Amino acid sequence: MATIVIKIVGDKETIGVLSSLRNEFADFTVPLENSSIKYQNAILNNFTDEGRTFRKPWPPLSPATIEIKRSLKAQGLSKGVQKPLYRTGKLRSSFNWNLKGKNTSILFNETDYARVHQEGGTVFFKGRSRKVPKRTLAEVDDKRKQSVGMTFERWIHDLIRKYKIN
Repeated sequence: MATIVIKIVGDKETIGVLSSLRNEFADFTVPLENSSIKYQNAILNNFTDEGRTFRKPWPPLSPATIEIKRSLKAQGLSKGVQKPLYRTGKLRSSFNWNLKGKNTSILFNETDYARVHQEGGTVFFKGRSRKVPKRTLAEVDDKRKQSVGMTFERWIHDLIRKYKIN
């Protein structure tokens, strides 16, 4: 009578590696930080290319807005005249991100007027009602989703290499 013996080699090592990975997967700080930095850079690029980063080019400024900005520039209160969403640079520089725990990243703009530009709406300036056209500042589009996915994929790949899983 023949006997078949099955011997599993390396099971303790495999369990140890899987346990280590479980611990690593409890903290997504590294890929969240990397994803947040990439997304913030995309937003900053969107200002440079006036909405084209998110495939939503910004409408040009109205002649009335150009005149207002020209007057403000003469008073030293504006750096730009022709470029949409650029007067002092505060809107662009107010995009930031924070980690909330180990599993969440929040991207935000610290100004109180970013939302009206993002969504469009009406504001009051010097006692008059003025329409603000929608100009997309940031968006969760397919390209950004893919970028986040690739960032997490790279992180997992690096973990696999770290623990030499073959």
